[in-house]
Amino acid sequence: MTLSFETTHEYYLDEPGLFYCEDHDTLIIHDRDHNDRIVIRGLELSKVIKFSTKFYKESLKKQLEKDEKVYEEIKKADPVDLGLE
Repeated sequence: MTLSFETTHEYYLDEPGLFYCEDHDTLIIHDRDHNDRIVIRGLELSKVIKFSTKFYKESLKKQLEKDEKVYEEIKKADPVDLGLE
């Protein structure tokens, strides 16, 4: 049985940015000044696209749910309270 090492690292980066190098299958997360960075190698572009797509869809769904709640509140509101009369 092979032993495996599992760990978690947490970092704080000031105004982080992302860069993906398709030639090297590498994701780079860097701070504002590019002084500190995290390099993750072996990350295929298809995985990055899958993650991005899922993240975008979830974010859009949350925003639409918020908008729907606001719309429902506006429909229920008294027009005078909204300044419409």
